[in-house]
Formats: sequence, structure tokens, C-alpha cells
Amino acid sequence: MNTERIATSISVDQTRKRRVVGVGGIKRLFANLARCDVGTLVRVDNDTVSPTNPARQDYRSTDIGFPKTAVSAEEALAINPGVCFEMVNRDICSLNHREQEVLMEDADLLIASTDSFPAQARCNQMALEFNVPALFLGVYAEGRGGEIIIVEPKSDGGCFRCIAESRYRAFAEGRAQVSSQGGTIMDLDFVDAIAEQVGIGMITRGADNRFGRLMERLGGRNLLLTKLDPDFSIGEPDLFAQHLGSGPANFAFSTIALHRPRRPDCPDCARFRGRAAS
Repeated sequence: MNTERIATSISVDQTRKRRVVGVGGIKRLFANLARCDVGTLVRVDNDTVSPTNPARQDYRSTDIGFPKTAVSAEEALAINPGVCFEMVNRDICSLNHREQEVLMEDADLLIASTDSFPAQARCNQMALEFNVPALFLGVYAEGRGGEIIIVEPKSDGGCFRCIAESRYRAFAEGRAQVSSQGGTIMDLDFVDAIAEQVGIGMITRGADNRFGRLMERLGGRNLLLTKLDPDFSIGEPDLFAQHLGSGPANFAFSTIALHRPRRPDCPDCARFRGRAAS
């Protein structure tokens, strides 16, 4: 694959050496990482393409009934025949500790794009234990907003549990979880595009180009919130109004980047952070 048109922005000599593990709905995201010449893509998913998938994800009607991993591999290899695509047709929560260890060995980035709270929680533990940077991404109900959580185990920033603690309480109490029900492919693609850029920034950190400098410019801010609908707000008072103002220019299609520190009482940080290295 000829990458000369992107070589001034993306250090393909670095991306070719990187191994990225993805869990959940990461077909389009993985296709674009293949375009960036990421060397190894590992998709963990035990699902098949359902009739509802083509309406809001990058699937075709002819894909219905086939394993999502196989469809994703076919697309990535059609884009970039040089990519190494590994398929793990399993639920991430079904992997035992040794299987997790093998999966995360030599991984440079873990991407969790799933509504499943147990899967999110397991990915957080794996990222912390095996010292693998991670991205957690998704859209809110009706696709009105989205979030990207950056977890860097060796930093002083919060983990997914530190940042999304209320979801752990809701799950324990049997209350409704955050769902992307109603989100369209436009909403998903918008959030994916941000996550892809952050992911490239994470795996090429330090390169003397736009993406290599991205994480330094981000300055440790690890919670990205995206406003996709003019009437969307989050928090009280509204975080978007706090940071962008309340005038008509604060419309939609904007992102704010916030820093969330590690919580001293976080059970996952206490139990898993750096355990594999000790």
C-alpha cells in the first residue's frame, strides 16, 4: 500500500510495528487503522452481523449472518493486504487469565467500543494489569453526544472506573446502563474519527509530526466529550456551556477535553494497576 500521501502526518514506520486489540463495534475504525498501515489488528468479538447492523454500522446486507470478525478482516485486508489481522471469536469476558495475557502480549493499544458494561469493566482491568494504553468510546442515547476515555496505566490519570464510576454503581444496583440506542452511523463515525486520531497519536507518540505531537498537546486530559445535537447537555451546570459559552456558536459537532485524576479509592487501580509488571 502506498502511504506517501499521509507520511507527513502519520509515522507509518511506527504504525507498521504496532499491534492494536479491538473489542466490540470497531469495524470502520479498524478499516481506517489499516489505511494508516497499522501492522497488526486483533478483533475480539463473538457476534454475527444482524439485520439491524447495516442501518447504523458499516456493514452490507450481504454480510448478515457472517461473523463480524471475518467481515472486518476481509475489509481491512482489501484495503491493506500487508496488515496482519487476527480474529478472536470470543466474548472478552469468557477469556481466562492466561488467554488475556496472550491477547495483551505485545499490544500497544486496546480499544473498547461496546455498550456491554461487563466488557468495558473487563477491558479496564486488562489495560491496567498488563500496562496497555486503552481507549473507551461510545455514543449516548439517540446519538446526541459521545465520549472517549483515555486510559494510560503509567500516568496519574484516572482509569475507566475512576472516570465512569457512576456506571459501576448503576450496574451494581441493577439500574439502566448507558446505551447507544438511536445512534446513527453519522454519530458513530464522528466519535470513531476522533478516537482514530487519538489512537494514532498514542501509538506514534513523540514523532515529529501532527499526530506524534497530539498527546503532548492533549496535556494529560483523558475525557473527551462530544456534542452531536444542539440540545445535548451533560452535567449540571452543562459542561459544554461552561467551556464553550452559552451563545449560539455553541451549537453542535464540538468536543471538549477534560482531565480526570485517579481516584484514591478506585478498586481497579488498587488491584490491577501494574500488577503484571511486579
